[in-house]
Amino acid sequence: MQTKLASLTERITANAMVQEGDQPQEDPLALIRQADDLLADRQALVERINTANQQARVDEQRTVAQAIAQRDRLTKMHSILHAALEAARGNGGGTANHLLINALVLEAFQQIIPGVAGDLVYFISHNIARQEVVPHSHKLEWVHRKGATRAFPAGHHALKGTPFAATGHPILLPGNPQAGSSVMVANEGAAMSNYSVNHGAGRTMGRRHALRTLDQKLIDESFAACDILTNCRQYPRDEAPAAYKDFNEVLRSVELAGLASEVARLKARFVIKDAAKADD
Repeated sequence: MQTKLASLTERITANAMVQEGDQPQEDPLALIRQADDLLADRQALVERINTANQQARVDEQRTVAQAIAQRDRLTKMHSILHAALEAARGNGGGTANHLLINALVLEAFQQIIPGVAGDLVYFISHNIARQEVVPHSHKLEWVHRKGATRAFPAGHHALKGTPFAATGHPILLPGNPQAGSSVMVANEGAAMSNYSVNHGAGRTMGRRHALRTLDQKLIDESFAACDILTNCRQYPRDEAPAAYKDFNEVLRSVELAGLASEVARLKARFVIKDAAKADD
């Protein structure tokens, strides 16, 4: 039907573009009537499909029509987020990528649990370079944090006018996949590290070493024993908890150095890994 309609459109256009006094090869009015009849047939077909989609169900919660509408919304949102990501390439692209991942994870939850909602509570970047006034020279310099995140304490000039001016902003320090994560706040001693704190526990094993030495069965059993869900049939051995440093010791070293203090500990409940190979 679409092909026939496109052909009629071309023929109508071709036969409408004739000089005064010339005879068109086909009667444009007859072609227009054919097109109108074809559109009427398509309208009737669409109405029948819509009626059927309103009645047929894909599950207990949704009709086919609702599922189609949801698909269209998710497709449009994906397009919007992808456009935002492309616009951010080379200028905070990592941040846009994280926000895109979060949005798509929420969309996946909404497909399985209709009505679930999620809002961004807090976001902080790591592995990023920013221009900041450094504490020793009091000049605007580029601060490159690799494996680290920003740590501004209470009273820092960059926090003026923010909700964190009097407390310092939250620092998110993730541990290994089972030890959970820590929410910390910077101390005055963070000035010694250009207001930076390590982002994560750090590795004790390289990826190849972990792949060679760690036992897959023991890794998978350890997640079950800790009552932690993952999306992996077999958890990646190079990302196993044993490949990382003792999280409590890492936190203790951060506090002993006077960089930051722990405010809250977050427990691991589920771990999501993508299927791509590690890029480091």
